[in-house]
Amino acid sequence: MRTRHIPLGTGIYYPAEAASLLGLPAYKVQRWANGYTFWAPGHSTRSHSAPVIKPDLPRIGRARALSFLELMELRVVGKLRERGLSLQYIRSAAQLARRTFGTTHPFATRKVYTDGKAIFAGLTPDPDDSDMVELVRNKHAQVIFGSVFQPFLDDMGFDPVSGLARRW
Repeated sequence: MRTRHIPLGTGIYYPAEAASLLGLPAYKVQRWANGYTFWAPGHSTRSHSAPVIKPDLPRIGRARALSFLELMELRVVGKLRERGLSLQYIRSAAQLARRTFGTTHPFATRKVYTDGKAIFAGLTPDPDDSDMVELVRNKHAQVIFGSVFQPFLDDMGFDPVSGLARRW
């Protein structure tokens, strides 16, 4: 069995610890991080809902710890849910952002904004850049220019070189 190298400074959080830090129920953290299966009404088979975030750390048996970047993404997911956005829309926006920005952690790579109906992200990792991209449901990104939004999560600090979340 090949072991996976975990870079120094990754940060490792058990799901229960992450839930406590984020002020979320543990079952939500588990579902958003790992996906889940459910019985769809009127169907005789179980359906599967994919995770919202992509894992950094390997599974150990049935358990999987979360990295700092995953913790930050789950924080954004929780805040977007608080604003009334559906998990299906958030999942779709995350998938589009992964493709658009070429990153596994789009919600921890750039500042995220919302008007309560849509999700927007900075076009570049530079937090001072005011150009935005709207992560729309029809599978493409709509570019918006100018500083028309207030930051959604001002208390997250981003690395100026990599653009990744560095502090909370």
